Amino acid sequence: MKNSVNNELLIKKLVEGLIEKEVNSESNLKNEGLDSKRIIQLIVGIESALSIEIDDDDLIVENFSTINKIVGFLSAKHNK
Repeated sequence: MKNSVNNELLIKKLVEGLIEKEVNSESNLKNEGLDSKRIIQLIVGIESALSIEIDDDDLIVENFSTINKIVGFLSAKHNK
């Protein structure tokens, strides 16, 4: 669980840096300004910070629509 909290804080920081405004864990990231260019930057940032690789098959809108969905997706992948 602690890892999920750390991931949430990391992702929140990455997202806020990309869109230059504060968001909460349930904010719709597309509506907040996370466009396709920024989503790629976010994915690269997550991969780099967590030393993971996100598979192309996992690059679906649902996995990256909110911070909570990203954290859930990462937790599910990590527990496989």
